[in-house]
This record gives sequence, C-alpha cells and structure tokens, in this order.
Amino acid sequence: MKEFLLWLFGGLGIPMLAWATYQFRRLIPRILLRRRVKVATFTVAQGAYMEDFYQAFAEKISAARQNVYITGEGFDCSTPAGRGFARKLIDAMRQALDNGARVVRIQTRTTIDSTWLGHLKGLLADYPSTFELYSPLVSSAPQVASLCVIDAEDVDRNTTEFMLEINRHFGSDRRDVAGTAVFVTGHQPLAETIRSRIVNVSRDREYAARIRTAEEAESFFHGEYYFAYGSNMCPDQMVARCPSAIKTSTGVLPDMRLVFNRRGTYRPGSVASLEPAPGERVYGVIWKMSTQEFARLDEAEDPTAYRREEATVYSLQGMPYACHLYIALPNAEDSPDPEYLAHMLKCAKDAGLPTGYLRALEALTAQS
Repeated sequence: MKEFLLWLFGGLGIPMLAWATYQFRRLIPRILLRRRVKVATFTVAQGAYMEDFYQAFAEKISAARQNVYITGEGFDCSTPAGRGFARKLIDAMRQALDNGARVVRIQTRTTIDSTWLGHLKGLLADYPSTFELYSPLVSSAPQVASLCVIDAEDVDRNTTEFMLEINRHFGSDRRDVAGTAVFVTGHQPLAETIRSRIVNVSRDREYAARIRTAEEAESFFHGEYYFAYGSNMCPDQMVARCPSAIKTSTGVLPDMRLVFNRRGTYRPGSVASLEPAPGERVYGVIWKMSTQEFARLDEAEDPTAYRREEATVYSLQGMPYACHLYIALPNAEDSPDPEYLAHMLKCAKDAGLPTGYLRALEALTAQS
C-alpha cells in the first residue's frame, strides 16, 4: 500500500491526476451549457406558423435590455397579413429601444415596400442615437436566412434566431417566404459569433452603407443613381446641392474621354464634360439620391449648359449601375481653369480613384 501511494503521488499519478482535473474543468462548462440551452422551432407546416413565430419573435425583441442585431428583407405590406407582421416587428423594436437597448438593423433588400420604408424612417427619426440602419450598396441575391441576436452579452438571456426561407407560388408570382425559424436561447458562444458576423458586415464600407436619417432612407431605397466625374465628386459640394445623396461606389464609365469644352457658368475657363472615345475610360463617384432632387441638380448644373443623360457605369468590382450623368453642350476649346482642375484632382484623390487616372489629372493641372 505504501508503495502504491508513493507511485500515486510521486510518480505517474500526479500527471494523470492533473490531466483528469483539466478534462473535468473542460467538461463542466459543456454540461452547464447543455443544461442552459433551449431550442424552439417553428415550421411552415404548423398551421398558424407565421402568427406563432412572429408573436414569439416580438416578445423576445421587446424584452431586450442591451442589444438587438437583426437582418432581413422587410415585409410586403400590400396585404393585411404583411402589414400586421410589419407593425408587430416595428412595435417590438420600439419597445426594445424604449427599454434602452441598441438596435442594429441590416436591411438586406435595397428595393422595399413604401409602408415598410415608412416604418424604418420613423425609427431613424425617433431614435437617432440608438437605432442603426445599414443596407447593401447594391441589390444582391436573396438571403438564405435572416438572423437576429438579442442580448448576446447576457449568459442566460441571449437568444439567436435563424429564419430559413423557401419558395412559394402565389398564382403566377413566385416569392421567398419564411419556411422554418429556430430560436436558440442560452448559447452565448453562438450568439457572440453571429453578432460579430453582423457587426463586421455593417462596418464593411465596400458592402454596406450606414443610413442615418429619414431623408437618406428615402433616397437610398427609393432613389436613383448619379455619376459625378467633375467637381460633384466632392462630398461637401454634392450634399450641399442634394442633401439626400449617399456615396455608393467609385465608378468607371467605359468608352468615354474627359474633356473641357464648355465655358463655365460660375467660374472662369472651361468645365468638365464627356465625349465618346472607344477604349478610354472616365472615373468618378456613383451617388444615390432622391429622385426629386434631380430637379435641384439640373438647376445647379444649368440646363442651358448641360444635358442629363443615362448610361451604364460600373463599380471597380464590375457591378453595373444605371446612372444619370451630365454632358456639356460644347462652345469652347479645352481651357480649364487651374483652380478648377486642382479642385477636381483633390476630389478624385479623396474618392480613391485609380493611380493612373490621378496621374492624368495631375498632368492636366500642370499643363494648365
């Protein structure tokens, strides 16, 4: 017996005991996590699925005390059911905001129903510091799932929700509708992982835009694109002329050349315009702005000097945009004002236009 005890405490027994203690310490959190985690599932086969799901969803969001991170396409409010579900979710987010929680929403579809847009505009107006709205800069493929994370910081109350979509036919109209929804409560590692994913997407300025005001929301979701290649590349100038304007992307217009063939209305020298030039390119900034504000931009550009046209402009990643742009009515030789060119060059640098294009503008500035 004495020899056994010496072996246990003085030989291999100590490493074995340490290993067993380590494994036990690893096992305890797993056991506690399994006991704490609760899963609830709703499927489209369950008669009143939508009503049951949105009731449970609204209750969980309404009870949030810290943060709600939620993604989704929004609602088609053309039917009473759609309007009811939209109102239920908006009321739940309002309750969470009134509780002092922060709500981060990624609106995954960029073309949305007017009623749903009105709800989002109301949240932006009423909760400017605690409601954050983001959306992809371009329309993308429908999402496989919508996600929501509630109070990820709370070990016991955290909830992660997944809504998987299926295709349904309504007459000849095919739509994506909710097929299965799963709530996982108490699984903090899962909640923190999904929250991090949503946060990273919202912070990716190449992918998503932050929409801060009701006016910006109207512009972004019901607006049109404008390609600026001259002084309107400057954010301060553009927003002063069109307050709803949001920068969408850096853009390139193929088979066009930058020229200066129109005497300026408001400045000495000639101002920027475009002319066809196969194989050449013009770079600039793609803005999205309220349709109504194009009338203001027409006036600023001077309709006696420029005509507004439409063209396909591409992001540097190759995404096409149907853009409005202005082309001058020529009445002068190329003689741009050095101050105007210097301003354009600064705007181009700030916009991150390609190095080769910047060098061409620098050469023009030096020549002038």
